[in-house]
Amino acid sequence: MAALVGSGRELWQIITGQSFLRSQDQIGAELQKNKLRLLNGLLFYKPPSDASAKSLKEKKDVKKEVKDLTIRTSKFLGLDELQTNSLIELYLAQDFRESLDEWETKLSDERYAQTLLGRLADIYYEDRIYILQSIKHLLSYSTDDKHPYKEKYDDCLQMFGDQLINKVIEQYKKVFSREAPSAETHGNTMCELLEIVFLYYKEYEMHPTRLLEFARLFKSQGFGCRQTNKHHFSPGAEVFVTRLGFLSSLILIEGLDLEYLQETPASAVPHHPIPQDQDTFRALDRLITGWGDNPHHAPVLLGWAALRFVALPDDTSPTTRKLGSAALNIGVFQYLAGLLNTEPFSGQTVLAGVARLIVRGLLSTVLSMFHEDTLGGIHDLISVVTPVLEQKQLCRLFWESDQTSGLGVLLQSACSRFPLEFSPLLKLLTALAVDRETTDRVYEFMSCLPGYTELLEENKPGDIQGSASGTIWTLLRHKGLYRTSAGLVIPAGTQGEIINTQGPPVVRWEYNFNGWTLCSCELDNFLQYSAGGFDAASKQLAVRVTEVAELLNKMLSFDKSLAETLQPVTAKLYPIIQRLGAATNPPIDVVASCVQCLATLAQYKPDKVWLDLQQTGFLPFAGSSHMDVNRALSGSGMFAGNYGNLLMSLERPSGYYPVTIATLKLLLALAKGLQFQEGIIPAVVFVLKEVFASFYKWNYSNLKDRQEIGRRCLEIFHYILFVSEGKEETMEHDSKDTRLTLRDVCVSGLLYTEAGHSVLEILATGVENINNVVKLQASAFEGPGQDLIQMVKLAFSVVNRLLLLKPADGETTSPLEQALTYHAGGAQQGKHLVSVIAQYVYHRHDVRLTRLATLMLKRLSQVAPMSVHACLGDQAIPIRDMYLTRLQAKTEDLRLKVVILEWLTVAVETQPGLTELFLNLQTKEGKQGVKEFTVGKNSCLQAAVDMIEAKKQGTYLCPPDLHCAAVLPTCPVAGQERWSSVCTQGQKDLPSIHTNPQVATGQLKTCAHVMNIMAMEVHSIGSSSPDKELKKCLKDFAEKKRFIHWSEYLTSLVDHLCEEEGPVDPAHLRENPYLVFLSACRVVLLVAASQETAMHLADKNIKVKIIQNILTGITTLVSHLDSVLTVKAATMLTGLYVALLPHWKGSLQPLSQLEKLVPILEDVVGNSQPLEKIKTPLLSAILTLLKVKGEDSITEDTELVSRLLSVVCTVVQEATIYKPPQPTESGKTSGTNGQGENNDTANGDAAAMAAKKDTYSLENQSVCVLEALCSVPEVWLEAMRRHCLLQALLATVETCLNSRRNLAFVETAMQLFLTTAKEPKAAFVLAGSGVTQHLCIPLSTTYQSPQDLSGTVLSSINGSEKSLDAPSWPGVYRMALDLEALLLGTLKHDFLSDALDFVGVHQDRMLQCLFAVRSNLSPACLLEVEKTSLFLFQLVHHSREWQFHLPQLHQAMKEAVCHLVHTCAALLSRPRLLDHMVQSNTKQPRGTPQRQTSVTRTLRHSSSSDDVDKPSQELLQVQGRLLRILGNSLSMLRHLTPNLCEILLDQAMDVSEYPLMFALAFGSPTVDQDSPPSLGTLLACVNLGLRLLVKVEPSRVTSPVKSPAGPAPVQKPVVLYILENSLLVLMSQAARYLREPGIPVRDKQLMKRELSTELGTFLLSLQRYIKRGAPPSPGASTLPSPQQFQRGATPRMAFGSSQEHAFFQLVNTFMKRVLR
Repeated sequence: MAALVGSGRELWQIITGQSFLRSQDQIGAELQKNKLRLLNGLLFYKPPSDASAKSLKEKKDVKKEVKDLTIRTSKFLGLDELQTNSLIELYLAQDFRESLDEWETKLSDERYAQTLLGRLADIYYEDRIYILQSIKHLLSYSTDDKHPYKEKYDDCLQMFGDQLINKVIEQYKKVFSREAPSAETHGNTMCELLEIVFLYYKEYEMHPTRLLEFARLFKSQGFGCRQTNKHHFSPGAEVFVTRLGFLSSLILIEGLDLEYLQETPASAVPHHPIPQDQDTFRALDRLITGWGDNPHHAPVLLGWAALRFVALPDDTSPTTRKLGSAALNIGVFQYLAGLLNTEPFSGQTVLAGVARLIVRGLLSTVLSMFHEDTLGGIHDLISVVTPVLEQKQLCRLFWESDQTSGLGVLLQSACSRFPLEFSPLLKLLTALAVDRETTDRVYEFMSCLPGYTELLEENKPGDIQGSASGTIWTLLRHKGLYRTSAGLVIPAGTQGEIINTQGPPVVRWEYNFNGWTLCSCELDNFLQYSAGGFDAASKQLAVRVTEVAELLNKMLSFDKSLAETLQPVTAKLYPIIQRLGAATNPPIDVVASCVQCLATLAQYKPDKVWLDLQQTGFLPFAGSSHMDVNRALSGSGMFAGNYGNLLMSLERPSGYYPVTIATLKLLLALAKGLQFQEGIIPAVVFVLKEVFASFYKWNYSNLKDRQEIGRRCLEIFHYILFVSEGKEETMEHDSKDTRLTLRDVCVSGLLYTEAGHSVLEILATGVENINNVVKLQASAFEGPGQDLIQMVKLAFSVVNRLLLLKPADGETTSPLEQALTYHAGGAQQGKHLVSVIAQYVYHRHDVRLTRLATLMLKRLSQVAPMSVHACLGDQAIPIRDMYLTRLQAKTEDLRLKVVILEWLTVAVETQPGLTELFLNLQTKEGKQGVKEFTVGKNSCLQAAVDMIEAKKQGTYLCPPDLHCAAVLPTCPVAGQERWSSVCTQGQKDLPSIHTNPQVATGQLKTCAHVMNIMAMEVHSIGSSSPDKELKKCLKDFAEKKRFIHWSEYLTSLVDHLCEEEGPVDPAHLRENPYLVFLSACRVVLLVAASQETAMHLADKNIKVKIIQNILTGITTLVSHLDSVLTVKAATMLTGLYVALLPHWKGSLQPLSQLEKLVPILEDVVGNSQPLEKIKTPLLSAILTLLKVKGEDSITEDTELVSRLLSVVCTVVQEATIYKPPQPTESGKTSGTNGQGENNDTANGDAAAMAAKKDTYSLENQSVCVLEALCSVPEVWLEAMRRHCLLQALLATVETCLNSRRNLAFVETAMQLFLTTAKEPKAAFVLAGSGVTQHLCIPLSTTYQSPQDLSGTVLSSINGSEKSLDAPSWPGVYRMALDLEALLLGTLKHDFLSDALDFVGVHQDRMLQCLFAVRSNLSPACLLEVEKTSLFLFQLVHHSREWQFHLPQLHQAMKEAVCHLVHTCAALLSRPRLLDHMVQSNTKQPRGTPQRQTSVTRTLRHSSSSDDVDKPSQELLQVQGRLLRILGNSLSMLRHLTPNLCEILLDQAMDVSEYPLMFALAFGSPTVDQDSPPSLGTLLACVNLGLRLLVKVEPSRVTSPVKSPAGPAPVQKPVVLYILENSLLVLMSQAARYLREPGIPVRDKQLMKRELSTELGTFLLSLQRYIKRGAPPSPGASTLPSPQQFQRGATPRMAFGSSQEHAFFQLVNTFMKRVLR
């Protein structure tokens, strides 16, 4: 006997398309392979035999314990021994939930063996059911033209022929006669067999003899009731008995073939097969006429009565009438209604459709032959017809057929009784609306009803007049039908006919009216009656309201255009909801139906529904808006609304929840449709706290409601967490908007409230509970099991999303996370919840559930602070084995395999225990006793490696998604041999995208993944040498010219992208295979550019070719920027191009590249779309090329420069003028405290990132390109004038300064102005554009208003040396100082008035800055002082004009400069004091100058001038900056003191023009504020210069001392400049004192003596220094300007000739002639 080959479940999954095998050929092959198993069904399982037992004993690979178990199980199940052995093997492979290592040892335990026998029996009967469901699936879809496998199914059934049905009937008889091991397995098997029979005869004709056989068989079985050992059945088995009875009746009705009689009964009888076979007909007649004692007989009796009525028209016996009466007495229509509302006949399966078709045939035939009044009440008929007509095909057939016969008779009958009998017509029309077309027919039918029916007694005797016969009545007066409507009035003279002679007379008036108007009146009528309470009349009206709302709901769900048309009717629903919501004990079905209708209407008009619904007070609401999540979730200030009252007072006590279910549907519709979702936050909070948090604890009259409530709540959360993301991102909010969002509430509510516990309770349902429910459901595709699975899947999605959206700043672990990581869920006591989640791997009915559970494990492995391996406990190894089994299974779902591999990839990085578990590492003794690790046989690594074997790649065994997923887990752990299989696809040429896009798409993804893996590996190893295998692969890539192939393929791919048509979903752009390939090309080329040696990409020709292909692709794309896909591709390619340029610019010709880029930029700028992400990299690339210095400079091609300037000016206009720069994060961050350098440390990184992002913005890059093109001034100026760009930029910068935003753009524009100011013509144009007028006053916003020296200014100009280059608002001010100084130096008097305006506006800042050096030595402060001194030096050239216009400021600045010289000299003369101050400034927090002042006071009297032994880098930088400031200050003073020659030789000189600046004192300068600048200050500067001169130029005689590491504190030109200027100012001030008449002679003599002594000492020291070999004085040279010595432009001077001693000789002469 052959053993089992695979399980029946696997076969079912393959046939239904739920497996890895999905092509038609693969399905056909599997059907051919398993044809005998499908044909034989249950007969495939053979009874035990001696031959099989002998074969089993001879098997050497089966151990004795397993053989004993096999024999025992074979006897227990009555199954062949070999098949039993295969069953045990299948159980071990697919369902065993313990460690295989303990399997054989446990077999000796008798208790375990008993449990195992029960489990094997369950597996056996489950396998049988799946085989039968496979056959049923073939029969269901073999004639469905829309099914993809229809042809294969049909071929298989044709191959079986009549054998199939014969074997199925044989199986049914055997199963029914056997003793049932359990009610579920026995009853379910028989039901499946009868369903196969039922579906088989849907397409194949049933022979009369077969019908007779079935009738006798079912009669003998009591229609399923007479089963062996039925008294042992559990109460749950009754459902199978009932199903057997239903199926038996349906099969017999199906065999009667009543559809054949429906159209022409009289002529069809002779050709009907049953009457033709007289013997069979008589036998059936004798058999059926004896029935009538079983409810299952009723439909058969009715159908046989109809057939007998037609077949025996001359029969005068009452047999036919008796059969019909018997059927009615049994309750045939109640029976059929119950049948159609019972699973599996109530769903949307093929079986349910066939059942409705059979019932329709029975009803149509009966109604065509008999009047509906003779069949009982119309309500019973309607209850059967409505579920029949809800099937779309049958409903369309109803509208297309004749309305005067068949089911159409019911519509006419219901219409004739309307509105006296309100329900029949409304229910029938509700069932007849199944799509857009049928809904329109229902609307038209209802819009014009032909007659109005009412009781005759409703009319007053004087208002009507009857005919002689009394059957015709005429209205004598107009009759208003409703008080609330004047539209429904029956005019006088209308005639009516009496249609009911039994009971109260009923009259039908011949009056056409609009049924929708009548429905509106009925709603008004209900409102009027319900105001006084709910009596019998109002309850009857409530039923009518419910039916109207259900009809509206059904129609609106299919036709949204009716929302406007039916608005007068739907508007009445709001007051009904309001009235009933506030009433005591209202009919909740009415409320539910109204809310359900509004939920459907909200799908089309959400804002209107929400606005009207707010007036009713139905939904929960808040008394005030909540800005805080915690306060909102606390429920403070929130009210439950009428819905909350109904839930607590009516629904929960009764266990009946229609209003809750309808309200949840309404909330979902509002969440999807509302533009502003804040309004429904209170309702969602109520659902979280009061509904979802405790719904599983409520009492239920119907357990289906619990699943529906849970599912609908999860649907709301799922939408809020997933889909509403796009809404919130696209909505524009103010930057300071702190409104609460629906997502924030949902995330926090599920994480931190009891609602999260409910989600985990759903997750903890467990695989066993789900499998048990699935087994009991009547259909494989729908039922309570599927509903439960759907709810659990939604819960997984919600929790997965929650873990992703959890606030990153959350300091505490949420209760939901604690429940996931620390303890078990409630449904599976004793097990960790993670273990329960992992055990969903055993679930096989819906692979998506297993996939979502695995995704959850993947997420937990990433974010949870725990060991997943530890959470699995003793189930770790069984779960590992099951995952490995499903990973290795050839038929397993592809996406599940991908998810498993992705989980393992994550585990390698975050879960070492889990990684070791899945790798199954084994230890063994290696060489020299060292333990070595090897991969075990149960390792996932080998499975992943097997998947990507070279021979499998490119075939269905290794599709692209699986290939990509399998590569990742092998890379971190596998050996070097992996690279040969990983890189296989990358070495193949990609197929043409034009000839076979589908195949090319798959290979694109695989190749892209290979490129990413290779690039990441090379990038990770960096400069290290790659392993041999990888090195060989990289060399093969280079030899096969893969980079050129990929770049060329990229161009063809771009062409294909531009040719594609149709919309593209932006949400799935990341998964687009074309963009995936482009992204991979970007990654691999960038890595190759940085690792040229490793990637073998040093050839310049290859680089040029790649760049050309990229440019070709960009050129093609920019001409087709009409879709999201092409725009994204163009963005990626331009980004790649600009990223490669810095690496490969040496191999390219800049001018040639620019000639290609300029037309591209012109095309992009000419496009009407914004396209900033394309323009920005193009401008960056142009800027990079402009900075490349080479022979082919762009300056030689003025035409190209003109084109480029034109397009760049247009970009600047668009980016800055038409759409001004918007506030950015960097602007906001730096603007919070006034200065960029003083940002908090916590915000520093964010501000730096934002500033860097702003630097590469479109407006910044375009302005940078303008700056780079300044080298062609003529063309540049012409472009500026033509576009009026300078004025526009100045205006934009002014706006940004006023609002303190877009710092990066302001700095870039200022840099452009600085570059422009260097050219005289451009400087003149810039000044003429009003640069000072635009910038002068707004620049005051870059710093805070100074208040005192120790507070605001000190803190605002604080900072570090590293931060000076970073964008900052004080940096903008410093650039403005440079700009003013440069323009003043270039334009001289033409810019003087602007410069005076500037100094006048910012005088306070300048003065404070100059005085701040005494206590603040921060780099930012010193840099600003240096820039200020340079500007003042330029301004002091125009001292007279300055003094004339601003005399007070002129004097204040002069005094400030003198104090600045004094402070610098004091600090530089005392290196140790300066070092102490620098250290104090570095260690203390910024903005605390008080501590610095205290240090200064402590050390200010220190007279030590010794150098610091090991000066720090900070000290050297401060010394250099102070020296430059000192030089600038002395240069200014040189212009403010009399000319030395003039004051000595010109006795007529007006000395009062030059007031004395330094006091007549000779003490050393200190940093004390009370110490004024004096001649001693200047002498200190002279001595400082001499000391520094010796230090920077040591004598060649003595051995030079090695300077410490780092830059020298100052350069020699700076020292000489300071020395000479200080001597000049000193001599000039001394001569000024001598010419001052107000100075006593004694003081003048004292000055001469002191100065003579000091200068003599200086000259003596200098002479000694020169004699030792130092260079001579630069006396013969011209004094440089501050800008020259600052740039180090002063040439090195030698003290060689006597001419070069002239300056110091002048000093000597001054000392001898003037001072003595």
